[in-house]
Amino acid sequence: MSRETDNEPGFLLRWSQRKRQQDAGSDSDSVQPHEPSVESNEHSAADSEMPPQTERPLPIWQQEDVDAETKKAALRKLFQKPEFNIRDGLNEYDDDFTQFASLGNIVTHEMKRMLKLAEEKTRPDEANQEKTQSSSAAEHTEINPSDKEDDGIV
Repeated sequence: MSRETDNEPGFLLRWSQRKRQQDAGSDSDSVQPHEPSVESNEHSAADSEMPPQTERPLPIWQQEDVDAETKKAALRKLFQKPEFNIRDGLNEYDDDFTQFASLGNIVTHEMKRMLKLAEEKTRPDEANQEKTQSSSAAEHTEINPSDKEDDGIV
């Protein structure tokens, strides 16, 4: 990549100059009278041959002078048509999640752990008793320093 020298205009400067030239050119074009082209004459002739479009009556739900109940019934009837009842298959929330397939005899490690925690919460007295029993058992298994000296082990 080469660096631009001071005498070369930058990209933005060149772009700005071109834009100004185009704007000046479009102003001079707008002053000149516009001549209708042959294609536009053919198009206007084709338009004149077509019959005028008749105004179609507005649907009931778009009319202003109809009561709300009638509009509601018309919309209900409209959206019950088959073209509005297409499912895209991406609506995961449409499934029935109230009934699920069981896992059978499979009980995962996480399920066992959660069951154990739930049992401990429901029986806090038993859990406390087990903790105190295990701590008291650990105290009894400690060896006194005086016992070590008697054995001749220093």
